[in-house]
Amino acid sequence: MMYFIAPIFALLLVLMSACQHSSLSQGEDIERLLKEALLTDVVILGEKHDNPEHHRIQAQFIKELSRQGRLQGVYMEHLFPSQEMILVKESAEVWPEKLNWKTSGWPSYSVFQSLFDVIAAEKPPVYGVGIPRHQLKAFYKKQDPGYLNEDEKKSVGLTVPLPDQAHQDLLRTIVKAHCGYLDEKSAGFMMPLQRYKDAFMAKRYFEHRQAGKVAVYIIGAGHGRRDFGVPYYLKYRDPKLRILSIQLQERGQGLGQEPNFDRILVTEAVDHEDPCMKFKKSLEKSFKKGAKPKSPLQHKSHDGLGKSHGKTPRQ
Repeated sequence: MMYFIAPIFALLLVLMSACQHSSLSQGEDIERLLKEALLTDVVILGEKHDNPEHHRIQAQFIKELSRQGRLQGVYMEHLFPSQEMILVKESAEVWPEKLNWKTSGWPSYSVFQSLFDVIAAEKPPVYGVGIPRHQLKAFYKKQDPGYLNEDEKKSVGLTVPLPDQAHQDLLRTIVKAHCGYLDEKSAGFMMPLQRYKDAFMAKRYFEHRQAGKVAVYIIGAGHGRRDFGVPYYLKYRDPKLRILSIQLQERGQGLGQEPNFDRILVTEAVDHEDPCMKFKKSLEKSFKKGAKPKSPLQHKSHDGLGKSHGKTPRQ
């Protein structure tokens, strides 16, 4: 039933099985990862959006790379390109208001406070790699949102199919994230959108990269997977690019076996509502009293392999 495509961004991180290459715990291992980061071109710090500890760790990386003079820039899923200058022109005290954070769908600004504090202190270049939902809806009208031109799509590999295994893994991830309400055929309609988002995130790096400098991506953990996430598109364009993909994983989340991250850093979990129960409530709210199913992107859900959304932002 195709209307179950509606919660397009539903739960695509919280339910994902994390895949490991090397699993670490906190403390001295953060210092080891910071040393590794200095030897790379791109560091991806894949978060669970509502965990403040994940943002404190991200802040550590930004602070250390900045103070070593090696930070090229910070690429944030939470911001749109149109919002970048707010962090430059406005004081940090008004960032929540100017960014329309309360209606953005992200967890409370206080959850991200440590991250924004270090950005305010170190003043690194910050690049938005998010795409507003109302523009992503263009996919359902068979329109291109216009964030990637044809040459850019080709350069990062968006015009060619994913490798077979990665294709199947992404398909299964989308199905699993919808708690049994979506079959593989319907999930297939969602894959181009997910790929477009990851390709756009990768494309922004090539607009700003500098030799000898390190870019830091602050994104949902699913976007950091090497098999079908941002690293795949970065590597497609530049196979020699040195990438360190780190998943910040809550204890007890459950580790997989495939090497889809370079490192996994384990943190304590935060309390949150069961994601499938939240998804079920979203569907029930949409369909109660015979209401017409909502269009894609209107549900409270988890996007991009990641975030718990409120209302659709009107950016």
